[in-house]
Amino acid sequence: RGEQPQAVVEQVKVQVTALLAARGCRFEPGDARVRGLQVNPDGAVMWGSTPWKLSEHGFPDEPVTLAARYGGRVCGRFVLDPTPGTAPTLEARQVAVVLADLAAAALARDDAHRTHL
Repeated sequence: RGEQPQAVVEQVKVQVTALLAARGCRFEPGDARVRGLQVNPDGAVMWGSTPWKLSEHGFPDEPVTLAARYGGRVCGRFVLDPTPGTAPTLEARQVAVVLADLAAAALARDDAHRTHL
């Protein structure tokens, strides 16, 4: 059956924090809209609809959101406390997206299991 969803989320928080050289990370369940910097599914960093030039500016001293998606919906988000000025590679950001989506899959599987009980 695999790991418990909360254990998966905790492990993803640790891995994403390391991958993106962040000072910390928290998980917020749900699908509410987000303002500010976010990492898109392709790894691009956006401020609303405007691309953020990470290679030029690095991360600002503001939260960065990484959505956890499964089955076409957002199950929650990882909110990173980035290290200002750091600029993780596109590949690192893409791996972070995959990890976030794995957490979403674990949460969705758990929700589906509870629904069928």
